[in-house]
Amino acid sequence: MVRFRRVLLLILILGAVGIWLLPATRSRADTVVLIGGDIIEGLVTKQNKSVVVIEHEDLGRMEIPRSRIESVTIDTPDVEIVLIEGDTIQGNANWGRG
Repeated sequence: MVRFRRVLLLILILGAVGIWLLPATRSRADTVVLIGGDIIEGLVTKQNKSVVVIEHEDLGRMEIPRSRIESVTIDTPDVEIVLIEGDTIQGNANWGRG
């Protein structure tokens, strides 16, 4: 009976910690800053020399010409470098003018 109580207590503690940590998670948000200063956050799904495509939660899919963009910041690490020693370096890809 004592073992059952310990297991039940452990399950309750882990559940409480999991529920407490849940609001701390966030969804991915890439950022596109337009030349005029407007900021659009969403999920960048495509980039090339002439256009950036971003999926906005409310506005949907938008194709923005590069000529109207000041900078693009990708929220998830999309660059990974593995060093000879085995260490890994991850970083975000940023694009900006000047």
